[in-house]
Amino acid sequence: MLNGEARFSVQTPPYFGAPAVKVFEDFKASKAIEPKLQYVPKETFQVDTPEHKERVKARIEELKKLGVGCC
Repeated sequence: MLNGEARFSVQTPPYFGAPAVKVFEDFKASKAIEPKLQYVPKETFQVDTPEHKERVKARIEELKKLGVGCC
């Protein structure tokens, strides 16, 4: 995005992990499982404005600190 190859992106990882593990742990413990559809927070990114471009840069740094080799 920052080099002009894309203008818009939707990000969900690494947010899938924690909710998926919780559902699995609840299942193993024979606890009630919520409906099959699980809500996972999403964040959208655009680079049309300086604010959005800075958010993309900040998110890349956050992911690098988490060890996600995305960028």
